[in-house]
Amino acid sequence: MHELGHALQARREGVGIDGITLWLFGGVARMRGFFASAGAELRIALAGPAVTAALAAAFVALARVSHFGPAPDGVLAWLGYMNIVLLLFNLVPALPLDGGRVLRASLWWLRGNFEWATLVAARVSRALSVAMMGAGVVLLFAGGGIGGVWLVVIGWFVFSVRRETRAEVCLRARRSELTRQSRRRLEGKHPEEARPLGRARID
Repeated sequence: MHELGHALQARREGVGIDGITLWLFGGVARMRGFFASAGAELRIALAGPAVTAALAAAFVALARVSHFGPAPDGVLAWLGYMNIVLLLFNLVPALPLDGGRVLRASLWWLRGNFEWATLVAARVSRALSVAMMGAGVVLLFAGGGIGGVWLVVIGWFVFSVRRETRAEVCLRARRSELTRQSRRRLEGKHPEEARPLGRARID
């Protein structure tokens, strides 16, 4: 449901969706193309957490008012609290988590530069991922067990994804440069020469 929220909002913003992939820590909506604006990315990034927050509130409320019995009520409460944990985790300001996308969209809106915003968000993500791995190691030595392992694994995942983030910046910058070069070439030509190549002549 979380990723479905992202996908539905993305379609409203005119961003194509190739599908939704489920993985160990949740899932990811595979989006086609680039965000039209900082506002579009912000709305898409917040759509998933909004769905998770609604689910958490619904499960917790249902567990409190229902009288299905100890076991069903316990399951409902557990689902509610797990959604709260998922919500908090996704709001960590580290790419590719929703919080990291919110951070990038905010920086993009403030500066008007997507590439700069992505690089800053990637640096913040790297710092947080290193801190998470360090905290996980400390927990392991302190007897934290599985909690420490999870922190290390999640931190490593966030740290490794920065390569994809860097590639995304390079791709967008390259596309922007090609667009500028094409416009300059067209502006330098005679109007007849600038006519679209794909236009067919009909007699």
